[in-house]
Amino acid sequence: MLALRREQDRLAEILPLMQRDDYGAADIVPWTLPLALLDADRVDDARRAFARAWDLGLDAMPGENSRNRGLMVLGAMSLTCAGLGDVARAGELYARIAPRAGAWAMTSFGNVCFGLLANGAGALATTLGRWDDARAHFEQALAEHERTGHVVALARTCQLYATMLHARGRRPDRAPLRALIERGRALAATHDLVRVARTLARLEDRTSR
Repeated sequence: MLALRREQDRLAEILPLMQRDDYGAADIVPWTLPLALLDADRVDDARRAFARAWDLGLDAMPGENSRNRGLMVLGAMSLTCAGLGDVARAGELYARIAPRAGAWAMTSFGNVCFGLLANGAGALATTLGRWDDARAHFEQALAEHERTGHVVALARTCQLYATMLHARGRRPDRAPLRALIERGRALAATHDLVRVARTLARLEDRTSR
């Protein structure tokens, strides 16, 4: 449900289920809630939730007995950190995710796959201004998502890669930036990815100014 509502831009409908206080110590919700809040445009709430998750400690993330859950949490925290522009914490997260950039973020039993961790690594590298590293991560993600046909993750990569090129602000980046926006919006339109479409529309508006 989280994956569906995220792409439909309807996360507000399930946030009350995620904001309960009765989760067990092994639950991943404290580390995934910040990204859900951020994607619901509740930035201040996301910042507070991210700080709480960080204070719990990266080593407290569930995943010792579940590789998939640990990787999914790492991806969610990385995308949140980047989305919040939290440079102070981005370096530590990047050091953890970069060696795992070729791994897939998915639920414990693999019934929902969120794509390659290279997306999160690239987003953090963007936050840190490590442009060459960001480009390498996004190129890896593009290639793998194309190879596997994961169109949702591919659209997200287009969005994040385009965001990086816009942030870098180089004249030679203008053509590839436009191409990524157009490709991402086409994928979003074809597969009803409302959130991606809206984010790319905002980015396109900024680039046209």
